[in-house]
Parts: sequence; C-alpha cells; structure tokens
Amino acid sequence: KQDHDVITPALLYISEHYREQIDLDQCAALTHLSPGRFAHLFTKTMSVSPYKFILSMRMDEAKELLLFSSMSINEISEQIGFTDSSYFSRIFRKYTGYSPTSWRSRF
Repeated sequence: KQDHDVITPALLYISEHYREQIDLDQCAALTHLSPGRFAHLFTKTMSVSPYKFILSMRMDEAKELLLFSSMSINEISEQIGFTDSSYFSRIFRKYTGYSPTSWRSRF
C-alpha cells in the first residue's frame, strides 16, 4: 500500500500524458526518488516496468480507436504517441498478435 502511495503521482501523470514522450526522470522527480529507485519501485508495485505500463495504455487506446473510429492507422499511431506508424504496427502486432488492419477487420 505504501509503495503504491509513493508512485501514485507518477501514475496520475502517466495516465494524463501517456500519448506524449514520457521521461523516466520526470516521473522519478514526481515521486522524489532517483530514476533507478523509481523504476524498481514502479515495477515491484505494478508488476510491469514503467515503459511496458505506458505501452499497454497506448495499445489499449489503439485497440479502441481501431474498433470504434474511422481514423487511419497513421492517425491512430500519431494520436497515441508514435512518430513512426510502421514501428507502431510492429509493436501492435507484438502486443496483440494481429496487425492493426487485421485487428480492425477481425473484431
């Protein structure tokens, strides 16, 4: 519980800014911890690294946008914080097992 309280400011920040480039140092500063200590505590508390946590938020939004919007893959990629849509597509496939186009047509 106490560890969760320590990382809460960073969790709130991430939930508001996950579409942007998030700096680990920034998150660490919000918790008054060193970047290494922050990453360790975050991973221990959330069972996933800060990077993977941010990535899962982005992928969850991508899945929603693919299903419920008519945005292009490029637009979705930009919307969730990727500058390269082919990199987004690779990460999406790694995360879901489907390409963004397959995900959209399958579900």
